[in-house]
Amino acid sequence: MTPEPFAHANTSPSRSVPAERHRMASRQEIDRIEQDVLYRRSVERYLLARQYAHGTVLDCACGSGYGSYLMAKNPDVGHVHGYDRDPDVIEPARLHLGSERVSFWQADLEEVDRPADLLVCLETIEHLDDPMAVSRLADRCGVHEIVVSFPTKKTTHYNPHHRWDLVEQDVRDILSGFHVHHSHHLFQDTRMMWLARGRGRAESPPTRWGPPFS
Repeated sequence: MTPEPFAHANTSPSRSVPAERHRMASRQEIDRIEQDVLYRRSVERYLLARQYAHGTVLDCACGSGYGSYLMAKNPDVGHVHGYDRDPDVIEPARLHLGSERVSFWQADLEEVDRPADLLVCLETIEHLDDPMAVSRLADRCGVHEIVVSFPTKKTTHYNPHHRWDLVEQDVRDILSGFHVHHSHHLFQDTRMMWLARGRGRAESPPTRWGPPFS
């Protein structure tokens, strides 16, 4: 008689170890949970970026478009334009998430020239052969503010799509025409920055717990 899988395992949880540590899971289930966590973190990055969204927003490398959709839910947003060079994600995004306030376009970063108020560039700059393309895009489209995020840990040795391991000063140098208003460390491995030309929006007040932005 063939024994049941894990029949030899002690399934009685130890008092000193959480019960979930004793739960058996397949490789496929563990991998699925990992991918779900990464997806939820991506959604959370867009939820954080949404607080800065207003007017016309460019979402560069928008992928399947969920981030563009989420940002358009901010009532301060007039329209979100999502751009990605992959036609396989743009067409489904148009079908399922496009609306009178959200549009999707197939284009390379260097081809985008739409005037906008805010540029959102999440987990993208580390993929670019030339990260200065983000600065050129901002100048070309006349954006006043940028929200950018990127990994803060080394990733190029295991992620073949990442061209650069960046630190905050690298991004400050790339976007030297902008002033950093906020910089957040997320999930212990991601940096999110909100930058604006000069002092940014005139209606943005200084915080009560710190000096005015300079």
